[in-house]
Amino acid sequence: MHASTNAPVEYRIFAELAGGECVMAEPNMGSVDNVSPRDVWPSEASDFTPWLAEHADLLGAALGLDIEIERSEASVGAFSLDLLGKEVGSDRVVIIENQLERTDHTHLGQLLAYAAGLDARTVIWISPDVRDEHRETIHWLNEQAPDVAFLAVELEVLRIGDSLPAPRFNVVARPSGFQRAIARPPTATDRGLAYQTFFSDFVRRAREAHPPGFSNKNPDNVRYDNWTTFGVGRTGFTIDVGFAAAPGRFRVAINMNVGKAERNLAAFEQLHSQREEIEGEFGGDLEWERLDGQVQCRIAVYREGGIDSPDAVLDEHKKWAVELVPRFRDVFAPRIAALSLDAIAEEVTA
Repeated sequence: MHASTNAPVEYRIFAELAGGECVMAEPNMGSVDNVSPRDVWPSEASDFTPWLAEHADLLGAALGLDIEIERSEASVGAFSLDLLGKEVGSDRVVIIENQLERTDHTHLGQLLAYAAGLDARTVIWISPDVRDEHRETIHWLNEQAPDVAFLAVELEVLRIGDSLPAPRFNVVARPSGFQRAIARPPTATDRGLAYQTFFSDFVRRAREAHPPGFSNKNPDNVRYDNWTTFGVGRTGFTIDVGFAAAPGRFRVAINMNVGKAERNLAAFEQLHSQREEIEGEFGGDLEWERLDGQVQCRIAVYREGGIDSPDAVLDEHKKWAVELVPRFRDVFAPRIAALSLDAIAEEVTA
């Protein structure tokens, strides 16, 4: 058989190279194999839970959430929750309970106890095999408790040929309005759209520039706000990147908002007492903003130029912030983790 003159160019060339015969190359394909999670993580507590704490961005991407893990094995009465966290940029508590076996009633009961004890707003149950009755229970819970999002997630581990095993999270039960709740608003101003375009590109650059686990933010879920946030390892403290309320300025900052102005101020003063050491490690001066009369406090650096600036200025803003966010995290995260909020509370109320 000779190649038809109506055949695609690539096909005719291949046929001519084969002596005029129509010889189709067999595609080189591999097979996808399921791997037992136990083969990858022999122990749930000492292997899988620490791994998930470091790779919460993979789970967050499957759920469409930005999750910051705060603690592993968090105590709840006589029991220990696998992972405790929050949704980045809010105070919504996220709890995660893992199983490397089929779901069972014991873990369901524990999950409900953890949700009640921690006043959780997002409750995630992970297992390689979610029983049908447990899926129905999750659906029922979402109907009965509309202010809490219950999610059942099946864990798969896949391998193609001799490749490394790859995890995949499949959401099998969630609230019916869950995606709508995290979706972008239906309309936005031109300025809001400009913010969304700016921060979507910024988040994408940050994820590409830094190692996995740096951020679980999804650039496709950026909203119309004039800011975005990154976790720094403790509730009430974030790294904020955004355009200042006063027009024409752009900043990267540590923001403190642990609930009460007195506690924020006391945390600020503890960090301010280390100012010389912090600025030396940071490599430059910082603006220490007590923000008296407001609830929050802030430590920031600024650049001139608002969202209406030329594209070249906005591009420099993104490059600058991509470089600064990990520097803020490296300098401040250990110091923030060392703050004694209990001691602060005693000091404030004394």
